[in-house]
Amino acid sequence: MDTGGSLKKNEIHERVRGPHFSTLCPWCPLRTIAFDTETYLITPDMLAPRLVCVSFSEPPHLLNRDDGLDRVAELLADEETRLVGHNVAFDLGVIAAEDPARFLPLIFEAYAFDRIADTKVREQLAQLAIGQLQFMPKTGRTRYDLGALTARHNCGLTLDKTEDSWRLHYRELDGIPVEDYPPEAKSYAIDDALATLRVYQSQRDHDDEYNQSRAAWALHLMTLRGIAIDPEAVAALETQLTADVASKREELAASGLIRKNGTKDTKAIRARVEAAYKHPPKTPKGATATDRQTLNESGDPDLANLAELGAFDKLLKTYVTSLKRPAAHPSYALMMTSGRTSSSRPNIQNLPRAGGVRECYIPRPGHQLYSIDYSTLELAALAQVCRDLFGFSTMGDAINAGADLHQELADAAKIDRQTAKAGNFGFCGGMSAESFAKYALGYGVKVEDPEAVRDAWFKRWPEMVDYFQWVNDQIGYHGEGTFTQLKSNRRRAGCGFTQGCNTMFQGLAADGAKRALFAVARACYVGELAGVAYPIAFIHDEILLESIEPSAAETVASIMVASMRELICDIKISAEPSEPMERWSK
Repeated sequence: MDTGGSLKKNEIHERVRGPHFSTLCPWCPLRTIAFDTETYLITPDMLAPRLVCVSFSEPPHLLNRDDGLDRVAELLADEETRLVGHNVAFDLGVIAAEDPARFLPLIFEAYAFDRIADTKVREQLAQLAIGQLQFMPKTGRTRYDLGALTARHNCGLTLDKTEDSWRLHYRELDGIPVEDYPPEAKSYAIDDALATLRVYQSQRDHDDEYNQSRAAWALHLMTLRGIAIDPEAVAALETQLTADVASKREELAASGLIRKNGTKDTKAIRARVEAAYKHPPKTPKGATATDRQTLNESGDPDLANLAELGAFDKLLKTYVTSLKRPAAHPSYALMMTSGRTSSSRPNIQNLPRAGGVRECYIPRPGHQLYSIDYSTLELAALAQVCRDLFGFSTMGDAINAGADLHQELADAAKIDRQTAKAGNFGFCGGMSAESFAKYALGYGVKVEDPEAVRDAWFKRWPEMVDYFQWVNDQIGYHGEGTFTQLKSNRRRAGCGFTQGCNTMFQGLAADGAKRALFAVARACYVGELAGVAYPIAFIHDEILLESIEPSAAETVASIMVASMRELICDIKISAEPSEPMERWSK
């Protein structure tokens, strides 16, 4: 390795090529160059940390901050070059933070013309297609670090990602010319770029990676911007919940369900549940259930109080704790097995609608919040799937006619609308009548004859008989249950019947929403809404917008509809913005 941070000329060919790779991808007419950034450590308040240097795969070399930025700008603008990174949205976020006005237009343009690729996204799509997508719920992170992929694809490099490596120490080199870097610091950075290139060349391409990579960039921008938090509202909520917990504990002190030390007496609780039910609910392992729903529906006031105590306690320990900061910067995982995203730190996609947690999130000064969400999106996706498969969909016809799907079923089954709503959303996943009775309790309704509701549902939407048979046939034919999204062409394997039923329409809706994410982000950062509005949270079929102009919400709604219609083109799609909110209350 020479003193300029580049490999010697006689080293370049072998290190790029490796034992069985070519420099250019045979399926891609574009020149492919991998890059990687080295930065300060990531901290909760610095998710786009200061850039120290940038490494490149062709030729293998390392540049300091300013020269690296210039080189990235050249490559982004080059219509004959595709830039490849591992978790590339992070690296591009670091680059953009150095000079947003310069880099954001270049990045969005390169994404729009498919000149940015992400080896992490490609690997996730590949693993999903064979039913082996791995997810770590405790961390919210997928197991696709560059070191693991380099070993998996036999790239001829071993990457040291321990704390003793240079991975965590580039801050020490900030401002030092790269020619003066220790050899290990140079090789660490350059090897990351080379490994990324080799992984990319070893991977296969996927029909939907273009859409998924763009969504990853839009989600990362949401993470970077974050959502402001009202500290006074948090303090008030904590005070109230602390008092509520204390009050409930006092009420329960004489019940025998809570010991003197404050712990729950599980044995006593199960005994009370068994006394309250003729047929006590059971856990999958056969024990008497003591979950919150079981306690609430027991008719025993002490058990109901215990359930309420649990709810207060969870709000206090799980949600209020995450609010003690100036702003939340949720991290999004691009792809669960369903194709949906997930979020963590905090789980912004699963905040309780009641209890005051959402109201702690506020817009920045001079802005207001708007929630723009799709109307009955997954049912529209289901209707599109059925129309594609069978040439017809009574559900799609009803949506296109402007009918209320839940009222349609309510009238057909002679039930109330809330029960019908539970039926429409429950049965489409292949739910049995018995399971539906339990599911409907979550909608606040008790169904006396779930079988009759199920029969009425099939009668009102007859294409669902064909749909369930088709899913069953697919699982039987493929063995492992491999499905292709009819519009997005994303594949998933390893499905059982219920997963297979949900995959087609949930996945289609998720893929359409991801298209919308990029389109909205592009409009807000470099398009007609630049400087006016920003998407700050994503909740499956909803975008939370922060804007200084009310009209921006209508524009975003139009973009969301147009993006979704790229995949759901025969069924009416609608997205409605909320009224302006001073805090997140919808």
